[in-house]
Amino acid sequence: WRVSLGLPEKSRSRRRLSLEHRPQAVKRWLAQLHRRDTALVEEAALELAGLSESSDEDRVAVRKLGGLDLLLAALREGATDGVRVACAHALAQLARNGDNRYAIANAGGVSPLVRMLRAASADCREAGALALWRMARTYKDWIAVAVEPLVALLDETDHEPARANAAKALWRLSVVEQHRAEIVKAGGLHKLVRLIDSHHAPPHTRQVAAWALFNIAGSHDRALRAKASRSLGLHFAIIRPNLPAIRRHLDRRLLAGTRTRAAPRSLSPPPSRHARPSASSTPPETPTAISRSARPHAFSRRPRRAAASRRPRSTTPPAFT
Repeated sequence: WRVSLGLPEKSRSRRRLSLEHRPQAVKRWLAQLHRRDTALVEEAALELAGLSESSDEDRVAVRKLGGLDLLLAALREGATDGVRVACAHALAQLARNGDNRYAIANAGGVSPLVRMLRAASADCREAGALALWRMARTYKDWIAVAVEPLVALLDETDHEPARANAAKALWRLSVVEQHRAEIVKAGGLHKLVRLIDSHHAPPHTRQVAAWALFNIAGSHDRALRAKASRSLGLHFAIIRPNLPAIRRHLDRRLLAGTRTRAAPRSLSPPPSRHARPSASSTPPETPTAISRSARPHAFSRRPRRAAASRRPRSTTPPAFT
């Protein structure tokens, strides 16, 4: 592709050498984690986070070389906030691998990350919420201890990235029925409703909160569904979950809460490609809707085809040869 654009082609031997030297770099930064100097430990953790950001092979290599235990030990014994933030960022990148998530949980890595959510430093709270968001991709019971501090972090107004990461983690946890009950028990339902109606929160944060509310309002548990429906003012969804109506209601709440900033993406399905707009109608100013395949909730249905695209049924019997 570089030759097609008229750019000089890179040397393949140089690329091969860089790939061969990556395991050596991982070993060098892991050896630096044993140092007593906090600046060197922080530098090594940040370098491991950068290596693990784009390569799953490096994430596996760090686990096999014992890097998870070294990062967790540095996180527990971190003398400064910078060391803890760097170690949490490295664990967040390593948690993109499923085996690493189980290894971090079995090594007791959830508890120090939960303690970071209650730290006085805003950077510590942001890094801890980011790591727990990545850990929440594996729906196990060991992540349930993080529900209460994550819900408390939704009231964070001084540092918006920390609140955004907490909302993302709660959205991941709301996929499981047991975690939905714990979110409601911790008081997260009313805080999520206030978040989607907030005029000061970023659009993406409000949209993630709407996804979490959609999962809770469409719960199979009638008690949870009743609490979520009453909080949203949807009394018709108490007896039976009406998912399209809940999605339309959340769309209206998201767009109504947007005044001065850009509107978040809608939760409703995209318009049909066969629909023909009239000449007198003006294009709407609402944002484009996300596709159903990219929608992360657990209640996605297969969209029906438009009437114009359906094949007419044949009334004549088939010919047998």
